[in-house]
Amino acid sequence: STLQVVRVLLSSPGNLSDDREVVRKVIEEINLDHGRRNGFFVECVGWETHTRPAVGEYPQGVINDQLPHEVDIFVGLMGAHFGTPTREWGSGTEEEFRIAYEAYKKTGSPRICFYFSEASPLLRSINPDQLQRRKDFMKELPSLGVLYWTYEETMRFQFEIRRHLSETICEVLGGRSQGSGTATSLASESIRNLPHYDNLLLEHPLIAAEDLILEASDWLGKHTVSQKALTTECGRFARNLNKTAKKINSRS
Repeated sequence: STLQVVRVLLSSPGNLSDDREVVRKVIEEINLDHGRRNGFFVECVGWETHTRPAVGEYPQGVINDQLPHEVDIFVGLMGAHFGTPTREWGSGTEEEFRIAYEAYKKTGSPRICFYFSEASPLLRSINPDQLQRRKDFMKELPSLGVLYWTYEETMRFQFEIRRHLSETICEVLGGRSQGSGTATSLASESIRNLPHYDNLLLEHPLIAAEDLILEASDWLGKHTVSQKALTTECGRFARNLNKTAKKINSRS
């Protein structure tokens, strides 16, 4: 069968290298697990791997020209540092977002996932201007229809980005197959396949609580289906019993 490729564009200011690495590792895990079993491969697109030294009208423009023009998912990351202004926008990350957003408005692709790190920066690294530009950008996103996500801990981010990416990848593949129904099982299965998932539950009570709620919801859904089937069977049995009783009464 043909291997389907899903392209994820990873965009962020340069100071979030650790967070970028988290995303890349999660994508690698998805490829080794669900990708191998379900016939798809996720390509993580970023300036580190998809660009080279060259000359153009301006540096970010060179990057834009070299990155694939068609991607399926845009993942944006931003911390306290907004980034260096480009000729067009307030930072390279913002410019990449604007390009992705315009493409989404026209074609419905790429799907956009934006994250803001709330980790406390070192006092000496805080730049009031950068923080204000970040604040203004965050304030604008909802008016564009963009629901962003925030995180404080890398472990928490790893858990959430895996779930979000798994579900979004499923949407992409489901759209290609015209809603064949393969997306739901892949997304729900991916959460508990996170490496060291048991340790994650022990270390983070909130995640453990969410896991219990998810498990209870799954169980309740299955119970509801079983209860409905049982009710249907009981109704059928009662009707047959009633018919048999009427036959017996008519013969007596």
